[in-house]
Amino acid sequence: MSTTQLFIALIFFVDAFVQAGVGFGAALISLPVLVALLGVQVATPLTSLVSIVSSIILFTYYRSAFNLRAVYPLVLAAIVGVPLGVLGLSQVNEQTVTALLGVILI
Repeated sequence: MSTTQLFIALIFFVDAFVQAGVGFGAALISLPVLVALLGVQVATPLTSLVSIVSSIILFTYYRSAFNLRAVYPLVLAAIVGVPLGVLGLSQVNEQTVTALLGVILI
């Protein structure tokens, strides 16, 4: 395992720790660093995949406290927003996306 792979694993460990403790913010931790290492075309779907897996694990643990009415609007927004985001990521210049990501996170 290379040093880069170990660093990425450490980033996702911290990412999952924050997600489990706070409930949000996983992408705020991992995405800026991963974009610098891997580029936006690889970092964005990788972060999304890890976040989905982490959320599924947390859901199975906290499923008794799950409130569908509270989550329903977020699910509807994600159904519309995720395909638009994937389309936008494939159509927009990587430097533009990276600059926009930097402005939003700062």
